[in-house]
Amino acid sequence: MKQKIRSFIKSHRRDCLLGLAVLFLLLGSAAALYFRRQVGDKSQVVVSFQGTEILRTDLDKDQKYIIEDGTARETDFHTVLASLGEEAYPSNHNVNLLTIKDGTVYMSESNCPGLVCVSMEPLTSDAYDIPIVCLPHGLLVTIETS
Repeated sequence: MKQKIRSFIKSHRRDCLLGLAVLFLLLGSAAALYFRRQVGDKSQVVVSFQGTEILRTDLDKDQKYIIEDGTARETDFHTVLASLGEEAYPSNHNVNLLTIKDGTVYMSESNCPGLVCVSMEPLTSDAYDIPIVCLPHGLLVTIETS
């Protein structure tokens, strides 16, 4: 039996070496991709207003944004729609509050009709296939990894 194996390897030496090289190359590539994903990926939150990017920020930094009429600005975590007064009236402005906390992003409040964007699942670096959308206000929130 051992002699048959040795004979096979001897006669197919190039094929065996090529197969081993391909195997090591595949394993090395898989390991590199795995460790790169674990260590090197930076996830960014991207907010677009009617197809134009208005905000790009890191997912790993806790922050809150007011998005008003297609313009985003950072605010503190205590800000709520009620604290904005007349500024948050739907007849005056389109206002959304976007919260990034503990590696998740979600629409915490909005003055849009229906509030579908507020009820959407938060996005994370592992679960970002379905974006957060606020159709009445023309907003799209996605996560991009690099």
